[in-house]
Amino acid sequence: MFLSEIRNCKLEISLVVLNKNDIASNKEFKNDSSKLYNLVILKSIQPFRERLKSAYIHIDGESGIAYRRNVKTFFRKNLPKNAMKDLRHKDSGGDNLIQLADMIVGAARRSVERDKDSSYLKIINKRIVSFETSL
Repeated sequence: MFLSEIRNCKLEISLVVLNKNDIASNKEFKNDSSKLYNLVILKSIQPFRERLKSAYIHIDGESGIAYRRNVKTFFRKNLPKNAMKDLRHKDSGGDNLIQLADMIVGAARRSVERDKDSSYLKIINKRIVSFETSL
């Protein structure tokens, strides 16, 4: 029912699904997981890149001060000028948009791992503008 409600919302979804086993052997990501997170987020933003104007980017989870500073710098360097107004780290328990994203990601994961007919994603298919299964 939840996904059926999303189908009627005015939103666009971009998904990037990775196999953690494939990434585990990559030394660059193994030594600094923040690089992986940044690249995945940047990849998921890509379909909207040229339309971004003063966007608020919310990232699930709390992080240290150094990572917060580095991630803001990373996105300011890799997004068009004025694309990002602010980047915040949010706890999913208190943020409805992060919870919505978690539900969508859960549906994508289930579709890739178990449900090859993608029944969960079929419900919201008209909202998905990009779906990649690797970097």
